[in-house]
Amino acid sequence: MRKMSFLRPTGLMGIPALLRIFFILFSVQWNDASRVSNISYDSTSKTFDGSSARRNQTRRLAKSIGNSRILIVRVSADGGAEEPSSTMEQITDAVFNGSPSVQSQFDECSNGVFTVSNGGAVEITLDYTVKGRTIDSDTTMKNDMAKLVEDIVKFPLPGILDHVLYCMPTGTTNLGEPDWVAFATSGEYNSYYNDGQCEEIITVMHEIGHNSKYSKIAIRT
Repeated sequence: MRKMSFLRPTGLMGIPALLRIFFILFSVQWNDASRVSNISYDSTSKTFDGSSARRNQTRRLAKSIGNSRILIVRVSADGGAEEPSSTMEQITDAVFNGSPSVQSQFDECSNGVFTVSNGGAVEITLDYTVKGRTIDSDTTMKNDMAKLVEDIVKFPLPGILDHVLYCMPTGTTNLGEPDWVAFATSGEYNSYYNDGQCEEIITVMHEIGHNSKYSKIAIRT
């Protein structure tokens, strides 16, 4: 688990057009997770067909090379009274549709070695407040969010997905700090973002880098 309170992204306009990312990789491990067949995502209706999904009991590890499928989860809480300041449109633009975006920058900056693709975008609502809850250790809250997502996509996470991005409303803490930015665990598929950090390209790239077992992402203009 990495505490990210030191990271202060400057927003989309602060990213140079010729941004280059250099990956320093401790080790490359091929993803030997189970294949999931006959699952499709309809980007128009934003629905999943997981009727014939199958997955074995091994844990799916995030990929270090190749293409990774990302699911965006915008989380509201307290029955909808608490929600991130970023809209779903703003988040999907930052991750997939904008110029630049997380998708375009990973492709360009890795020369196609590591790319990401659109695995969908869903919105969920917790029926309780998240204020004061600890995002780094509150297993109940994280399990509740995962269950709400699984109810929508109709398969157990991660399934066909390589990364699941949870965009949280304000009010949670990470390692006791209320102004946390984001965190992810090496080799896992989940990453968590405080409020508007989901639309910060460098923040999202950094956390996906942790998931994908890159030890450092250095930025050069």
